[in-house]
Amino acid sequence: MIVLSSIPSYDMKGIKIYTFDMLFIIVINITFLFLYYMEF
Repeated sequence: MIVLSSIPSYDMKGIKIYTFDMLFIIVINITFLFLYYMEF
């Protein structure tokens, strides 16, 4: 599990990730899920 923090983190593959990037991806996923739900 990836813990979101204010400092750089590393995923299971050792790639450096940042909290902003993770939050951005989460926001995009939520947006697509919301649009998908609204279509039905």
